[in-house]
Amino acid sequence: MVKKAYKNYNNIYVEKDLNNIINQLTNDNGITILEMETDKYHIHLLIECTPQHYIPNIL
Repeated sequence: MVKKAYKNYNNIYVEKDLNNIINQLTNDNGITILEMETDKYHIHLLIECTPQHYIPNIL
């Protein structure tokens, strides 16, 4: 039981750090995050950017 609680505790910090990193990257590049959802193994992003942005380079 303690092991599971420890894993969940770490996941919360990983999720917060990941959100902070993504927000910093988007702010630096003039991109707006309209929606962001994180799951255990992946992230969904809905972003707003100019046509000059090449999506693979953003991430």
